[in-house]
Amino acid sequence: MVRFFCIALLLSLAVRDIKTLEVPAAGIAALLGTVMIWTPAESIILRIPACAAVLGAYALTAVFCSALERDMPFGMGDALLFAVLSLQLDAAELLRLFAVSALLAGAAAAVLLISRRAGAGSQLPYVPFIAAAYALCAIV
Repeated sequence: MVRFFCIALLLSLAVRDIKTLEVPAAGIAALLGTVMIWTPAESIILRIPACAAVLGAYALTAVFCSALERDMPFGMGDALLFAVLSLQLDAAELLRLFAVSALLAGAAAAVLLISRRAGAGSQLPYVPFIAAAYALCAIV
C-alpha cells in the first residue's frame, strides 16, 4: 500500500519538476510523512546510515563540483527524494533505484541529443526518472 502512495506522490512531483525544474519541499515532506507512517520504525532506524550515505554523497559531489567550478549534475530535491526513499528501501532496492533511474535518464538524454531537441548544456528534470524507476522496481 505504501508503494502506491509513494508512486502517486512521486508522479505529482515529476509533473512539477518537468514544469519548473524544482522539487517542492512540501512534496518531499509529504513523501517523508508517507514513508514514516507506513514503514516500521525498526526498519527506518536500520536504514538511517543509508540515508546519511545518500546525503553525504550529495555533499561530496557538491564539494567536488565547486572545486572544479562545475554545475551540479542534480539538485538537492533529487538527493532528498533518494534520501527519503532510502528510509523505505533496503540496500538492494536502493541500488536498483539508482541504476534504473540513471539508465532511464541516460536513454532519454541520448534520444534528446540525437533528435537535436537538447544540447550538451541542457537541463533535464530527474524526478520523472526517479518516479518511473520506483514504479518499475515496485512492480518487479
